[in-house]
Amino acid sequence: MAFFLTIVQLHDANPTADRKLQSGMEAAGFSRHLNCGDADTCILPDSAYWYSSSRAGDDIETARINELARRAAGPTGKRFSILTVEVARGIAMIWDLDPVSQQK
Repeated sequence: MAFFLTIVQLHDANPTADRKLQSGMEAAGFSRHLNCGDADTCILPDSAYWYSSSRAGDDIETARINELARRAAGPTGKRFSILTVEVARGIAMIWDLDPVSQQK
C-alpha cells in the first residue's frame, strides 16, 4: 500500500473551476478527507488531496497518480501546477485541521 499527497493549484481559478477540479479529483479516487485520530475525519486544505494506492510506491506509481490529477485538472480550462509526493507508511503529521463535522 502506498499513500500520496497531491496539491493542485489552478491559476486564475474561479468557483466553477474549483468545483470541476473537486469533482474530477473525487472521480479519480482522490479525497480531501483524512483520518486524523480519535475517530475524527479531517478535511485537507483546498487544493490538497489524499490518494491511497494498492500498488507499490515508486517513481512509476507517483507518475501515475500525478497523471490522474492532471487529467482531473484539464477539464477546468485553467492553467495548473501539480505536486505529488509519496507519504511514507501513510503517516502524516496533522496540525490544526478541522474535523469534517465542524465544516460549514
